[in-house]
Amino acid sequence: MSYSLLNESGDLLTYPSNSLIGIIDDYADAKAALRDLTNAGFAEEELGILCCAEGQKQIDADGNEHGLLGKIAAVVREFGDVDNEQKRLHEKALREGHFLLAVRASEETKRDKATEILQAHGGHFINFYSPWVVEGVAP
Repeated sequence: MSYSLLNESGDLLTYPSNSLIGIIDDYADAKAALRDLTNAGFAEEELGILCCAEGQKQIDADGNEHGLLGKIAAVVREFGDVDNEQKRLHEKALREGHFLLAVRASEETKRDKATEILQAHGGHFINFYSPWVVEGVAP
């Protein structure tokens, strides 16, 4: 299996639209969740994982890793972007050695199945990111 990172370009991360993102605390659970999502019919292109220092750099909630433009983007997000606080929480989770899993799931039935699988493997702080709103799915 070869899953993509949430943001393969290495640029400042923007959350994938129509996707669930959840935190899974350990590698074995993250790997098992990816396996079960694939077995449930999610294509590898619909799944992403982010971890470690490289993931922290991509999230970069404060813009420190992306120079002046990154810092400006972070300030702008503070005033108009609902996800900056969540980016900080995700960045903290990565710093603590946890994993972010993303599942592209625009249909409600797929979201429900993905949520069930993520939770079965210890997934928490699961949110759905649509083009216009962030919906808390599971604490």
